[in-house]
Amino acid sequence: MSRYVSKLLVLEAASQWRELKPPVPPQEGGVGRARCN
Repeated sequence: MSRYVSKLLVLEAASQWRELKPPVPPQEGGVGRARCN
């Protein structure tokens, strides 16, 4: 039971983190920022 609940919490946290992050992968985003700056 606790394993199931922890898995749900991890999935929920991952989905929230994905929403906060931009859809662009970190490497491409870093390259884009370097070019802009």
